[in-house]
Amino acid sequence: MSQKQRKVFSIDEKSHVIWRLQNGESNNEIAKECGVSQSTISTIRKNRDKIKALFEENSLKIKRSRTSEHKVMEEALLTWFKHQWANNVPISGPIL
Repeated sequence: MSQKQRKVFSIDEKSHVIWRLQNGESNNEIAKECGVSQSTISTIRKNRDKIKALFEENSLKIKRSRTSEHKVMEEALLTWFKHQWANNVPISGPIL
């Protein structure tokens, strides 16, 4: 029994699917051409606002957008880490 190969779209490919949907093509046509299920195309349509935002940020090559729940804390940690690294302070996992 062979398993179907998982298809992962980049942001660029997803934006092209959104463009095609806006131009009146059906989910079924696009799904058959891309070799995925109709629900995959529906999910892309549902998330079109997030995909458009990533497209405008020129994040075209990424496959999955990972957002942070604690963005301010992570930015502060990154600033601290860069400062410590610039001063040649050894940083290990437990310190982080």
